[in-house]
Amino acid sequence: METFEFTPIGVVHTTEKYRFEQPRQGIFSRSCGWIELAPEYGGDALRDLEGFERIWVIFCFHLNYGKAWKAQVHPPLVPEKRPYGLFATRSPHRPNAIGMSCVELLEICKNRLILGNIDMVDNTPVLDIKPYIPEADAFPAAAAGWRDRLRAEEYKITYAPEFIAKAEFLLGCGAPDMQNVALVQLTHQPFDSKRKRLYPGRKKGCTELGCRTWRIEFCEIAPGELLVKELYSNYAAKELLPDTRLENVIRSFGAVRPNPCAANGESLHDFCIEIYREEATFKPGAKELLDHLKAQGVKMCIASASMPDLLRAIFDRFGLDEYFPKIISCAEVGKGKSHPDVFIAAETYMGTSREDTWVFEDSIVSLETAKKAGFKT
Repeated sequence: METFEFTPIGVVHTTEKYRFEQPRQGIFSRSCGWIELAPEYGGDALRDLEGFERIWVIFCFHLNYGKAWKAQVHPPLVPEKRPYGLFATRSPHRPNAIGMSCVELLEICKNRLILGNIDMVDNTPVLDIKPYIPEADAFPAAAAGWRDRLRAEEYKITYAPEFIAKAEFLLGCGAPDMQNVALVQLTHQPFDSKRKRLYPGRKKGCTELGCRTWRIEFCEIAPGELLVKELYSNYAAKELLPDTRLENVIRSFGAVRPNPCAANGESLHDFCIEIYREEATFKPGAKELLDHLKAQGVKMCIASASMPDLLRAIFDRFGLDEYFPKIISCAEVGKGKSHPDVFIAAETYMGTSREDTWVFEDSIVSLETAKKAGFKT
């Protein structure tokens, strides 16, 4: 047969770098990011794309490129436990490492397409982009073969405040989004040890999910409902460098084998309190912006995933109460920033309308949540 060679037109950028961070289909993803197009593919080529809510992204499974494929594969969710023909699945292990995803098109900024519902990982090469056209692309009544026999149970996932606080802390340090990892890995078949790194929990009735250098503790609190309780270090105590402050922070997450805390008793909470009280500073221009907004009579409120007492430490240091009379935490509303509840609570407190409420965030995931809920960002 004749062979063909393709050149990528751009690349995907997102915070998710590993396969386990992304669901198999974009409809289950809360991730967002963007496609950076090469200069020659922007401009006129993007004209008239604005107004389409979704687009098809044709891309290369670059992490699988050059690897062997099999005629039969084992999809994660199936009605019968047996191999299935490759071309009857969406397995990424294919003769030609080509994938396609239908994603949300949120905004077009020059050569950059801002996207939601991304199921691709960072640095994925993009081969083509096409608009999603409902009357041409949607066939909801079409038969779906073996998928029609599938009745996959979907678990409801809730998060304890301690888990949310630690996950947000790690995310700010460049670690994977652990809340998203828990959602992706536990929503379907959470106790499937063949596809997940599961360990007996150190607490009665709990199970731990391994994720690189971390472990996520969860338990079933009702049929079909899981509570994600804690986040631990996956390092053994002997593997940590001795007598370092970083060791104390990692130990505060609980080592896999003994010693959940450092010898001097410093916990993650203590570490963060000290940073907030003594080392944290304003970003350039932030103080001036707050002064300007206050002078204009703009109502302001803090909506944060950090624990309230951590915020109180930095509030007391810089006298932030004069700008923000109220702190609303994710722990207080019971959901992280993958849900808009904390932003809605802040809006309700301020008594502002949705179209007049702006959300300022340092997390692209949180910005995506706020934007989907109708807030200005």
